Amino acid sequence: YTAEQRHSLRWAGSCGLSFYQVLCLSAFYKWPITLPTGDGGRYTLRQRLIMGKKLIPDEIRKEVSVIVEKFNQQELKTIDVRYIARFQGRFLYLDRIAYGNKEPVIRMEYFKEINEWEFAIFKWSTEIYDPDECFFSGNEMVDGTVEGAMRAGMKAYPV
Repeated sequence: YTAEQRHSLRWAGSCGLSFYQVLCLSAFYKWPITLPTGDGGRYTLRQRLIMGKKLIPDEIRKEVSVIVEKFNQQELKTIDVRYIARFQGRFLYLDRIAYGNKEPVIRMEYFKEINEWEFAIFKWSTEIYDPDECFFSGNEMVDGTVEGAMRAGMKAYPV
């Protein structure tokens, strides 16, 4: 990258732009932004978008269901609260049933790895899932895992 491109990337990240906003920025300046892969390779943001459009595989769905059930049994056994997982396209929605009331808490976007989910918390003020929201109690627990997301949800919306 040129110095101007590197500066633009740093600026975009420091401003908290979403993945899609950075993609638009790279398209405007007509230069590809590449990201590292786990095996030392690189892929472009466009490739990352295409990877994200895939459905969540059945084995990942089963593994997530086990993780959610284990969390419910270990972390929430003393209170009348539990998480339920539902899948829609490339998204995992973690809703919470608290004292008989079902409420949305978390949406996670799948990107090919079980421990590499993009987190979005449900904002009651706007009634949408916001992936750019990072100022909430529990945000330090978001680590790309399903367990971290559920812990963050419990801290953000205590019961």
